[in-house]
Amino acid sequence: MLEIVDSKHGKYVKFKDILYCPFCGYPMIPHSFTCGKHKDTLFVNIHYKCPNRGFYATFGITVDNETWNMLKQSPLHGKFYPEEIYLEEARKLKVEDKVKERLEKWGYF
Repeated sequence: MLEIVDSKHGKYVKFKDILYCPFCGYPMIPHSFTCGKHKDTLFVNIHYKCPNRGFYATFGITVDNETWNMLKQSPLHGKFYPEEIYLEEARKLKVEDKVKERLEKWGYF
């Protein structure tokens, strides 16, 4: 279900399966994550974004103590993934050109 990726920027989490935008069917890209705790339940909120429509979704997934601690300590916890990670994920989904176009339009490059 979940995949933890170890990058030079730190560990980040994403789903193993490709998620698609419910509005346009475009592949969504992992964007960020946060760790949370409610009573005795540990969870990770994984944020995905559609590069075509800008739709943003959050998925709350319960995790074990080891996974929660590992992700909580990551430098990427609570931050948007750097462009390098975002573009690598887009490349894997074969939507890199669309993502680059949007990032340039918004002034990221």
